[in-house]
Amino acid sequence: MWLLPLAPLYVLQAGSVANDLLGAVYFVAALAFAARLRRDASKEALVFSIVAMALATGAKASNLPLVLPWLVLVAPIIWPNPGLRRAAWIMALPAGLVSVLPTLAANRVVTGGWTGDPARITGVETGGPWSGLVGNVTQFAAQNLVPPVFPWARAAENWSGAVIEPVVRRWLHGGFPRWTIHFGELAQEEWAGIGGFMVFLLAGAWVFRRGGRCAEGSVFSCARPAVLWAGVLAGLVFFTVMGSEMTARLLAPYYPLAVAAVLVSRRSENWVRTQAFILLAILTVFGSLVPVALSPARPLVPVSWLLRMAARMDGLAPGVGERARVLYEVYAGRDDPLASLRAKLPHDAPVVGFMATADDSEISAWRPIGSRRVVTVRPGDSAASLHARGVSWIIVRGDAIWPGSTDRDGWLSSHTARIVDEALIRTKARRALEDWLLVRVD
Repeated sequence: MWLLPLAPLYVLQAGSVANDLLGAVYFVAALAFAARLRRDASKEALVFSIVAMALATGAKASNLPLVLPWLVLVAPIIWPNPGLRRAAWIMALPAGLVSVLPTLAANRVVTGGWTGDPARITGVETGGPWSGLVGNVTQFAAQNLVPPVFPWARAAENWSGAVIEPVVRRWLHGGFPRWTIHFGELAQEEWAGIGGFMVFLLAGAWVFRRGGRCAEGSVFSCARPAVLWAGVLAGLVFFTVMGSEMTARLLAPYYPLAVAAVLVSRRSENWVRTQAFILLAILTVFGSLVPVALSPARPLVPVSWLLRMAARMDGLAPGVGERARVLYEVYAGRDDPLASLRAKLPHDAPVVGFMATADDSEISAWRPIGSRRVVTVRPGDSAASLHARGVSWIIVRGDAIWPGSTDRDGWLSSHTARIVDEALIRTKARRALEDWLLVRVD
């Protein structure tokens, strides 16, 4: 009840705009109202459970498999009760409107595929069940076992790249293009899972549960194993289909079911009274609070003090001081990374083109907010099409768009364009300096 919400995944997303935590809250709410529905067959509980489950899928399409364990839980109560059946049918339309269904329909209409990526350009869909299973299992293990504070992250990542990565990639057979093993010095909301300490807490509960009696009255009791087996099947669907590099984060709504499977036995009560559990619980609490306090996106302690502490750790983990300096420096300007280029734009330029990768942020070009519009420019767009859209100024990430100086000169010449300003800017802490340009199309 109080340890799981302190897992790095949840506690870091509680202060961010990430939607994985949102899906987890909605799914737990759907289960809670389903439990009330089992107890008193309340139509109100049914309505809230249906809406919560719909919102869970609407928050992220990867939560869609969780509909299966939810259905296994509620269907046996709804089906034999005519009043509940009518209420479920009435709620079908409003629930569908807040679920993932409108997104899937829009994807189908606009792109021709339900996923929105029929050509698999993004690589988020795996090439087959085996590659998905191998890729997600290895990422899941690495992202969940790494401690929340890990000064030796770079060394561990280099070792993984040299030893583990070649072996795993042979098993993947190219079916998991976004597979990667990433370690951070601090738990980050993009990569964090439930954390190594939480894994050991649950492992201890699993060991102690063997041979124990089931908790009476629980919706996940041994008398209803179908719910948990449906959860296992939902997890397998995710593991075999999803090809994202951030497995642990996307599984945020799935962990409560896994915890329920572990804690279904009453015998796990013995585990919480051991000194090992108490030590791990303390480490879990402090291990989660440290990344919250030191988070580069919103540090709760003075950055100058953090940099001094990191410099002193260079003896234990070489490079930590410089890494910390770059990390906090990049995050300090992340809300406006291209400010120096924007400063060279004329104030009367209502439209600005942006030519970069899908992972680059255009936020700087929108400022001042409300007086300027940003449009996407592709390398193949002609000068005539740019003028037709009112584009005379373009912010370009040169190193990503033009592989060499010849490509850059050729594009500038064909578009009768010139470089007004150029700067080397680091937009992400793990990237090298990037070449950004402000271009004027005459």
